Amino acid sequence: MAVNLATETINTIYLHYKNKSDNGFRGHLGASIIGKSCERAIWYDFRWCTPSDLEGRLYRLFETGDLAESRFESDLQAIGVRLSTVNPKTGKQYRIQACDGFF
Repeated sequence: MAVNLATETINTIYLHYKNKSDNGFRGHLGASIIGKSCERAIWYDFRWCTPSDLEGRLYRLFETGDLAESRFESDLQAIGVRLSTVNPKTGKQYRIQACDGFF
Protein backbone atom coordinates (compact mmCIF):
# COMPACT_ATOMS: atom_id res chain seq x y z
CA MET A 1 0.00 0.00 0.00
CA ALA A 2 2.82 2.43 0.89
CA VAL A 3 4.54 1.78 -2.44
CA ASN A 4 1.39 2.70 -4.36
CA LEU A 5 1.01 5.90 -2.33
CA ALA A 6 4.64 6.84 -3.02
CA THR A 7 4.23 6.14 -6.74
CA GLU A 8 0.99 8.13 -6.84
CA THR A 9 2.67 11.05 -5.05
CA ILE A 10 5.60 11.07 -7.44
CA ASN A 11 3.31 10.84 -10.47
CA THR A 12 1.23 13.74 -9.12
CA ILE A 13 4.37 15.84 -8.72
CA TYR A 14 5.43 15.04 -12.29
CA LEU A 15 1.95 15.92 -13.56
CA HIS A 16 2.24 19.28 -11.79
CA TYR A 17 5.49 20.02 -13.65
CA LYS A 18 4.00 18.96 -16.97
CA ASN A 19 0.90 21.10 -16.44
CA LYS A 20 2.87 24.24 -15.55
CA SER A 21 5.23 23.90 -18.51
CA ASP A 22 4.88 25.73 -21.77
CA ASN A 23 4.37 23.89 -25.04
CA GLY A 24 8.11 23.66 -25.63
CA PHE A 25 8.05 25.70 -28.84
CA ARG A 26 10.69 28.40 -29.09
CA GLY A 27 11.52 31.04 -31.67
CA HIS A 28 15.04 29.66 -31.99
CA LEU A 29 16.90 26.37 -32.28
CA GLY A 30 18.49 25.42 -28.99
CA ALA A 31 21.71 23.47 -28.78
CA SER A 32 19.86 20.26 -27.95
CA ILE A 33 17.84 20.51 -31.17
CA ILE A 34 20.64 21.60 -33.50
CA GLY A 35 22.60 18.51 -32.50
CA LYS A 36 20.12 16.11 -34.09
CA SER A 37 21.57 14.11 -36.94
CA CYS A 38 18.46 14.37 -39.13
CA GLU A 39 18.18 17.74 -40.89
CA ARG A 40 14.50 17.14 -41.61
CA ALA A 41 13.79 16.65 -37.89
CA ILE A 42 15.58 19.94 -37.17
CA TRP A 43 13.49 21.69 -39.82
CA TYR A 44 10.26 20.24 -38.39
CA ASP A 45 11.24 21.28 -34.85
CA PHE A 46 12.08 24.81 -35.95
CA ARG A 47 8.81 25.14 -37.88
CA TRP A 48 6.86 23.82 -34.84
CA CYS A 49 5.62 20.79 -36.76
CA THR A 50 6.79 18.39 -34.08
CA PRO A 51 4.52 18.32 -31.03
CA SER A 52 6.35 18.55 -27.75
CA ASP A 53 5.25 15.88 -25.32
CA LEU A 54 7.89 15.71 -22.64
CA GLU A 55 7.23 13.92 -19.38
CA GLY A 56 6.81 15.93 -16.20
CA ARG A 57 9.91 14.20 -14.85
CA LEU A 58 11.99 15.95 -17.53
CA TYR A 59 10.51 19.38 -16.75
CA ARG A 60 11.41 18.80 -13.10
CA LEU A 61 14.92 17.80 -14.16
CA PHE A 62 15.26 20.99 -16.23
CA GLU A 63 14.28 23.02 -13.19
CA THR A 64 16.82 21.13 -11.09
CA GLY A 65 19.51 22.25 -13.55
CA ASP A 66 18.32 25.85 -13.32
CA LEU A 67 18.42 25.71 -9.53
CA ALA A 68 21.92 24.20 -9.56
CA GLU A 69 23.42 27.06 -11.61
CA SER A 70 24.13 29.22 -8.56
CA ARG A 71 25.81 26.26 -6.86
CA PHE A 72 28.04 25.68 -9.88
CA GLU A 73 28.95 29.37 -9.88
CA SER A 74 29.83 29.20 -6.16
CA ASP A 75 31.91 26.06 -6.67
CA LEU A 76 33.93 27.65 -9.47
CA GLN A 77 34.45 30.87 -7.53
CA ALA A 78 35.51 28.86 -4.45
CA ILE A 79 38.45 27.43 -6.41
CA GLY A 80 39.51 30.82 -7.73
CA VAL A 81 37.77 30.93 -11.09
CA ARG A 82 36.82 34.48 -12.03
CA LEU A 83 33.30 34.25 -13.34
CA SER A 84 31.00 36.72 -15.05
CA THR A 85 27.46 35.49 -15.57
CA VAL A 86 25.63 38.76 -16.21
CA ASN A 87 26.03 40.78 -19.38
CA PRO A 88 26.67 44.36 -18.22
CA LYS A 89 24.95 45.72 -21.34
CA THR A 90 21.66 43.90 -20.72
CA GLY A 91 21.78 43.14 -17.00
CA LYS A 92 20.76 39.57 -17.87
CA GLN A 93 22.51 36.23 -18.13
CA TYR A 94 24.81 35.98 -21.13
CA ARG A 95 23.16 34.54 -24.21
CA ILE A 96 24.98 33.23 -27.25
CA GLN A 97 23.32 33.70 -30.62
CA ALA A 98 24.02 32.97 -34.26
CA CYS A 99 22.14 33.08 -37.58
CA ASP A 100 20.26 36.31 -36.80
CA GLY A 101 19.03 34.90 -33.48
CA PHE A 102 17.61 31.68 -34.93
CA PHE A 103 20.28 29.65 -33.14
